[in-house]
Amino acid sequence: MSKSSVLTTSILALGLLGVTLGASPAEAGVNGRQARQSERILENLKAGDLTWREAKRLGKQQLFIAKLEAKYRADGKLTYKERKNLDALQDRARLAIVKQSHDRQTR
Repeated sequence: MSKSSVLTTSILALGLLGVTLGASPAEAGVNGRQARQSERILENLKAGDLTWREAKRLGKQQLFIAKLEAKYRADGKLTYKERKNLDALQDRARLAIVKQSHDRQTR
């Protein structure tokens, strides 16, 4: 995959994870966190702290979380257990972003 398509994928991920206007505070928390993490991935990619491959992998992780959230919300509500699962996945994703952006690999 070319570098431009990876960047396009990352930007698409950021767009998919954007905060919805008019969302309830609970929804804004989940979506807001996803958007912030996607922004961090793009910022670290632009700064050279992430390689294209790392950014692609982290972007796919964010897309997985977004798809799982959509699946959970399909019935119109997000249960406590589902929220906790999403929080745990987002925690792991955050740690992966930090780890990858602080390793010795650069582009």
